[in-house]
Amino acid sequence: MKNFIAILLAMLTLLNGGSNVIITEENIGDYLASDCASVAYFIIDNLSLFAEEYNRTLSEGETPFEGTSCEGILPVYVTTLEQEGLYLDFNDDNGYMIVLDDYSVVAFETTGDLDYLKELDYTYYGIYDGFLYRNEDDDYVPYEFTELTEEDWNEYLESELGKKQYDGQTSGTDGCIYDPDAFVKDKYGKGYSVYKENSLPDYEYVKQFNFSIYRELKDGKPLSEGNCSLSSVYSLLNYLKISGQYDKLPSSSSQTWYNATKDSFYSKYKKKKNYEIETPIRLPNLYLAVREYAIDTYGYEESGTNPFRIPKMIEEVGKKYGCKLKTKHILIWSYESQVVKEIDNGHPTIWNMANSSSYKSHSTVVTGYKTYRKTKKVLGFKLYSYVELLELNDNWETTAQYFDFTNYNAFGSFVRVR
Repeated sequence: MKNFIAILLAMLTLLNGGSNVIITEENIGDYLASDCASVAYFIIDNLSLFAEEYNRTLSEGETPFEGTSCEGILPVYVTTLEQEGLYLDFNDDNGYMIVLDDYSVVAFETTGDLDYLKELDYTYYGIYDGFLYRNEDDDYVPYEFTELTEEDWNEYLESELGKKQYDGQTSGTDGCIYDPDAFVKDKYGKGYSVYKENSLPDYEYVKQFNFSIYRELKDGKPLSEGNCSLSSVYSLLNYLKISGQYDKLPSSSSQTWYNATKDSFYSKYKKKKNYEIETPIRLPNLYLAVREYAIDTYGYEESGTNPFRIPKMIEEVGKKYGCKLKTKHILIWSYESQVVKEIDNGHPTIWNMANSSSYKSHSTVVTGYKTYRKTKKVLGFKLYSYVELLELNDNWETTAQYFDFTNYNAFGSFVRVR
């Protein structure tokens, strides 16, 4: 929100005699303790004065604060910052505030009434995901998880906004981003800089085309198999080997010349004039194990694997090499839990998209993230806005590509692996 300390200083000055009292950021501690409880109750006790001073800072079109009382106080843990604070629920539909120590406010809304928090005695909040609860797996999950309907999403994709391509990307509006700085500047405007970022070290990026045996020809040009799920499972398992988390998995250098005539469906594609078959082809043994499982279990030939089958595929291929892998298919996502937390702890995750403007239906591996932040100063006050990008092994390029997760409200899922 706008510079909270500036409002507190103005309030303290008025309460302590107006212009005859000089209160600054340096001496505010002489008048008001910095712990969140002291600040919260100071605001509650002087709410009309707070509203007057806050509304004085607003620009035209911004919503004023009209709260007259506080109808609820709730301890809150801000997961992003790992700090305890207090949530203040203002009367009627007049919003809320989260106060931390050191005169800090991480959230302030002047409208809204959050019914799902009314009966709680403790809650969680993430800067990127809003209010959270802990599910049976002890993950933080957003209360307000919104997915557009398929009709709404298709309408967006057909709109001018849904078709626009931005600087730094090669396709669509949400992914295939090779220059994230240029993309963010073009799509979201100037003033954004990297606030927090992290990537998995030594990740080996792969292209699904290079693992394709049966390649359909379109205008004489060979296309990849629909093996993005297989490629994702392979590259994720390969990283678990590289990182030393599962040493029993074979390395990418362990390879075999594979002859496609072994496949039961080989003759079917041999007869098709619009297909070429790459055989023999040298492939990593780990990829061959993934492919063999998909063929034997799900009838894979050269196209498509349901994302719901990915967790079992990972576990069973791991089992083949004596590795006990645990997976979780996550349909209600959190940028903080499924991306930031996983990458910071050294874990790749699979990100499945059902209707991306760039990738359509596609599986990828999350290898990192970039969070951008813009600080807007208004009358000495600060407003923060964020842009959230996933760093991907997108299976189309052998270098990291990025995906705009900021406003992605279509369909998708994560697969977490341990």
